[in-house]
Amino acid sequence: MIRARGFTLVELVAALTLFALLTAIAFGIMGSATRAAASGERLADSVERVRVAQEFLRRQIALALPLAFASDPTSGAPVIFEGDSRELRFVAQMPGHLGEGGPRRQLIRLEQDGREMALVFRHLPLHPAEEDSRIEDTEPVVLLAGIRDGGFRYRGLDGAAEPGEWRDRWEESAQPPVWVELQLELDPEVHRTIWPPLLIALQIDGVPGGAFLFGPAPGGVDFGPRPPTGGGER
Repeated sequence: MIRARGFTLVELVAALTLFALLTAIAFGIMGSATRAAASGERLADSVERVRVAQEFLRRQIALALPLAFASDPTSGAPVIFEGDSRELRFVAQMPGHLGEGGPRRQLIRLEQDGREMALVFRHLPLHPAEEDSRIEDTEPVVLLAGIRDGGFRYRGLDGAAEPGEWRDRWEESAQPPVWVELQLELDPEVHRTIWPPLLIALQIDGVPGGAFLFGPAPGGVDFGPRPPTGGGER
């Protein structure tokens, strides 16, 4: 009679140990893949939020209109553009897909949001019926949260029609600056990316940067040689 030989206890324990080890390795690989995918999604989401915020700011500020939204209480001069390190105010059209027709008063501000800051946007119609309304009381649209620090800077032309110094406050409210810059420090625990430098040339006579359409502009952008002055060569 031939007896069937079974597994010994040692062989069974070894097989179970090997199975458990392979299972742990498989779950570890799956966990790493899941975490990598989640991290990739968070990075993509963070990059997209920053990109959308920059595109919106670039469009709205660049297309600021030379329309007064207030008057100086002392001189009575029209106020076309106001700005400091934390906020700026101007008039511009809204993007067509938002369905807000006509020029609107606009406020872009860095506001405290708990321990950090958020970049928010508010707007009101530029209409006599709304002239007594406070734009600060309107519902804010959060463009980007999770900001540690940052601020706006402004640059215009000096008396010789050359780029002036960067300033944290724009005081010539009867005219807009030529360039606006926004620098932000993002919270790395909220965002998986940095805030790329944002330099915006305002449209002057339909031209970005106005007088600096030709030649280098601040930020290293070169639009080509300047046209001849004084009627050109004779």
